This record gives sequence, C-alpha cells and structure tokens, in this order.
Amino acid sequence: GLMAFARARARDAIVEAEPGRETRVRTKAIGHLAKYVARDAGAVEPSVVLRTRHGRYDIRCSFHTREFVDLPGLTLNVQEKLRTALTEQGLKVGKVEATVQEPAPSEAERVRAL
Repeated sequence: GLMAFARARARDAIVEAEPGRETRVRTKAIGHLAKYVARDAGAVEPSVVLRTRHGRYDIRCSFHTREFVDLPGLTLNVQEKLRTALTEQGLKVGKVEATVQEPAPSEAERVRAL
C-alpha cells in the first residue's frame, strides 16, 4: 500500500560527460537556481519541488504574488523562465508546473495585522 504513494526523488544531474571527466550538479543547487529564476520572473516566496522521471526533471513551483498582477501571465512567465534557464544549464526538463498560492498580503494589511 505504501508503494502507491512513493515518488522518485530528484537525483544529481550530470550536465557534461567527457571521457574521464564529468560535471555533476547537486539537486539542492538546482532547487536554489529554480527559486532564483522564479523570483526573477515575479514570484514572491517561491517553493520548489524537484522529481526525476525518465532521466528528466519535473519541477513544481508554488508561490505568492504581489497585488494587481496578471495571474495567468505570471504563471506562464514563471514556467517559461524555469524551463529556459534550467535547459540552458544542460538539464533535461520534463514537466514544469507553476501554481499561485493565495496572494501575499499588501504592506498595509501587514501593518494592520501587527
């Protein structure tokens, strides 16, 4: 019964393999890069989950937004930038999901809450 819920964890990626020499990137570094790219695309407080499937990375990014943002445009922008940036680094990318969580509270709401 437990095997039904098991998912393949992301593994280190080999981005360059030459005879006698290889360049390996740690999963944690890939996660940090993905968070940076998501923030650069406009995401607030991104959370990234990486999975390996058939030699490709599946990326799930959930994040908050600022007020008055085009949500469909933002999610597409985050997806595109994640796919492009990680592919440019030599990683094989599978699915890329971007999900908006509830909007981040405005500065005025934060002040009122405190």
